[in-house]
Amino acid sequence: MTSNEAEQFIEQVLKGLWPRWQPHDEEIRGWKARLQHYDYEKSRASLNNLFFSSSTRGIEPPPGKIINALRKARQKQIDKERGCVLFYTLVREHLFNAGKRRGMKFYGKEGCDPAAIENEAENMREKCNALYGCNHIIIRNWET
Repeated sequence: MTSNEAEQFIEQVLKGLWPRWQPHDEEIRGWKARLQHYDYEKSRASLNNLFFSSSTRGIEPPPGKIINALRKARQKQIDKERGCVLFYTLVREHLFNAGKRRGMKFYGKEGCDPAAIENEAENMREKCNALYGCNHIIIRNWET
């Protein structure tokens, strides 16, 4: 988003959702610098989703949560454009139903060779086992 769009985003969207927020000049410059990496309309939609899914409302917008939501929306768009395919997920064996899953993405030609995918999945499983000290299992996307 351009500098003018970022200023408009701050005035209309951020101040619209947090009307009691009174930012200082330095804070506005910080927001402008961070917002330049994102699309205006997608950012607006992401922020609305974040705002209405939150159970607490503060006087000022939570920068970390907002930037994280914008990053996730941008990553989804990048994945869609690049043809991202989720082939497998690693999960701790004893937390199969409640564990944190680590999705592994492959783009374009990398996703075409099943043997390479299996090899990569096994390598990542071994790395996770060594790093976290517990047994991880591989869940292939066609098994879920």
